[in-house]
Amino acid sequence: MGNKFRSLITVLSSKINKHQLLNDTTTKINNVSEKAQEKLNDIQNTVATKYNIFVKRVNDDITLFQNSSIPQIQPSPLPKKVVKWWQWYQQLTGFDIVELTKQQVVNAQNKLFECQDKRRTMNRELILINDKLKEIYSELIQTKRDDPKYVQLTIVENKNLQNQTKIVTQLNLLEKEENCYFTLLATSIKEYHDNQILHNQRQKYISLIASAITAIVSLISSMIYSNRRIKNIQNVVFETQQRNENIFQDNINSLQMNINRYFSNIVKMVENNNERIVIKEVPTNVINDAVNETTYQTWKQVYIKLGLCVISIYMIKLLIN
Repeated sequence: MGNKFRSLITVLSSKINKHQLLNDTTTKINNVSEKAQEKLNDIQNTVATKYNIFVKRVNDDITLFQNSSIPQIQPSPLPKKVVKWWQWYQQLTGFDIVELTKQQVVNAQNKLFECQDKRRTMNRELILINDKLKEIYSELIQTKRDDPKYVQLTIVENKNLQNQTKIVTQLNLLEKEENCYFTLLATSIKEYHDNQILHNQRQKYISLIASAITAIVSLISSMIYSNRRIKNIQNVVFETQQRNENIFQDNINSLQMNINRYFSNIVKMVENNNERIVIKEVPTNVINDAVNETTYQTWKQVYIKLGLCVISIYMIKLLIN
């Protein structure tokens, strides 16, 4: 009876000691896992903070660039007619398609950047899991299979392997998605460049057509203006010519009237002088000489006056021309 009681006490004590050892090992494993988790959390926090600082700097630079590119004075809104005409011009030149493809390029680029950021974070997580697995493998090599710590390490290993497979599958999906976005970005960039080339060609042809139309319109308007001006000048010249001819004709008529009147006065004077001459008995040669002298003097005066009249008429013609 006493021997049985002693054996029972020894069994119970051995059980208690084993239980204490198991508790100690579990506590040690938990402490190690907690320390590893704390290290992992610290590494993740440091990486996250550095990444956030980098992203914040990049965003600040982008905002500064955008703020510098934005003008300080906001322009007043344009009228509706101007906006409609501008939209029509954009449709005519294909500028609206260029803007649409540009927006597609920006969207594809943003999606590609988001996918790349996700892939980087997943790569960091995968690196951390691989490092953790290396530590676990090193501990597994050092521990025996009979040790209860080995079971705990295998459990942690399985969890990390499961996480690794999940991350690897997600990385594969992200790589495929990144390739899709990259091809989309390449095609959208190509389409953007093609539309831009088409826009430049349309704008060139439209500018050529517009310049040709403006040249034709300006030529027609200049021809019309020159014809009107020539007609006006012709009318003015014709009116002045008619007026000058009328004035010249009036002057000639008045001059002829004056000459005729003067000739009639001269004839009357000659007749009066002939009547007043008293015929005396003188020699015939004396009479002939006297008559010739008087007629010579009278005709001399007549020719002088006629010459003066002709000179005056010639001077009037020169002044008129």
